[in-house]
Amino acid sequence: TGNVPPVDVMYLGNTEDVKKSVKECIDIGYDSPCGYVLSTGCQIPKGTKLENIDAFMEYGREFGNYKRLKELKNETK
Repeated sequence: TGNVPPVDVMYLGNTEDVKKSVKECIDIGYDSPCGYVLSTGCQIPKGTKLENIDAFMEYGREFGNYKRLKELKNETK
């Protein structure tokens, strides 16, 4: 499970912060032999901007798709 910071990024950050953090987490965990689940480091704080939650989901789908993961695998060879 990968940790997008719940306070610093999700609650206090903007959508660009969310994008950067989601990408970093997926880039680090994509080749785990046990699989990988993108998540926040804890619960999403009450009052988190909906735009940040939407961005988390959007960028998780974008950076976590099969084509992107194949690209990452080829980059590390």
